[in-house]
Amino acid sequence: MRTGCGWDARSGTGRPARRDGPVNVVTAGGLVRLMSAVVTGRLCDPRWTGWMTGVLSRQEHRLLTADVPDGVVRGSKSGTVTAIRHDVAFVGEPGPDTLVVAGCTSGIGEDEAAEALRAVGSLAVGLTA
Repeated sequence: MRTGCGWDARSGTGRPARRDGPVNVVTAGGLVRLMSAVVTGRLCDPRWTGWMTGVLSRQEHRLLTADVPDGVVRGSKSGTVTAIRHDVAFVGEPGPDTLVVAGCTSGIGEDEAAEALRAVGSLAVGLTA
């Protein structure tokens, strides 16, 4: 039996996790909405927003932000399960103009997925330069 809570990216609210079936269904759009809520401070007060963006800025598995130069504020959260890989990232000081990008892969090898996510991140960062 699976129990717990989850984030409903479509409505932007918490919801009970399903007892049967998928418990971790995400989309790139949903991840962008969640990260945007974090970096703009809509998710919680400034103290916790700072804490969350600080944790995200220390991410060691940088895929979408692999090409972001040192010294540029950035943060991300990646995830991997069998044949599925995703990443969501922000680039720039947290606030309403922060770049937020996400990518989800499935059905390809881990190396190919990492390469695809790095390419998407590079493209997104390049478009803002």
